Amino acid sequence: MKRPEKSYRILSVELRVLSIQL
Repeated sequence: MKRPEKSYRILSVELRVLSIQL
């Protein structure tokens, strides 16, 4: 696990999609 920045970015994108769906 080197710099979990990509995973954080993916999480942020998913959160955005969820917020849009709401």
